Amino acid sequence: MAQQPNDDVDYKYNKAYLEKLIENQVNAYRNSKNLPSFKKDNILSLAAEDQSNYILKTGKVTHDQPSSKKETPFNRVLFYDGMHGYVAENCYTITLGTPIKLPGDNKKITIKSYHQVATLIVQGWITSTEGELIITNPKYVNDGIAVLFNEKNKTIVATHVVGSEPFVLPEGVKPMKDDLGLEPYNKSKCADLENKFSYLPQLMSDNILFKNGEIYFYFHDLELFNNVLTDDKDGIALDIVARNQFLCKEGNKYYPSQIHTGILLPPLLKSHIFGKNEL
Repeated sequence: MAQQPNDDVDYKYNKAYLEKLIENQVNAYRNSKNLPSFKKDNILSLAAEDQSNYILKTGKVTHDQPSSKKETPFNRVLFYDGMHGYVAENCYTITLGTPIKLPGDNKKITIKSYHQVATLIVQGWITSTEGELIITNPKYVNDGIAVLFNEKNKTIVATHVVGSEPFVLPEGVKPMKDDLGLEPYNKSKCADLENKFSYLPQLMSDNILFKNGEIYFYFHDLELFNNVLTDDKDGIALDIVARNQFLCKEGNKYYPSQIHTGILLPPLLKSHIFGKNEL
């Protein structure tokens, strides 16, 4: 006999069935906000399973883990070789048999059935400001859900990991995880440069040319450019962003990095740039 929504969870626990009920309710809420349903993603499911296991083991409802490779939801997706530029996570834990008031009910009931558990979990997420923002953020298009059950103490842990459309590497390009040693933008470190040359980003982006298989950077004032790159270790790194990362009928694809959106080329230092000057 097929599993039914009103069946008790603690009788031959059906993990896939409960996850599907939760998925259906989450997508119904997305659709009510004129957003498409999430697409199921195996990598995000692995990351969700990992966090549910950690919470079940430690008893701590958290988005962090002590291991640096799995410290955040983003790190965990990378650990499983995910290429999602943006990642977020919702978690929830309940104990079967706990008297609680479900949305729309006037009195407390004892949580036992698959439908009750799924409803309680999803309502917990969408009535939380942070959780609701995650579920209704249009940049998240893929998801993975993992719901684990500890039969001894009747604890259920649910983790929902969402992500942007995974980045697709061009043929022959290997994934990069260290960003070539570059650090994320630091406002205090960049303050002096930004104050002196506030127009620089626009000026530089408008003067990069691709010709005969080579990339050229044209700058109108060599002396000024020399004042911009004051240190021998200063340089330029190009981020190659393709049009197919932003297709109309798909989610936007961002490289999973705090530094770049597309394919990052190795930085070129000041000496190399001036040595290649053709003028």
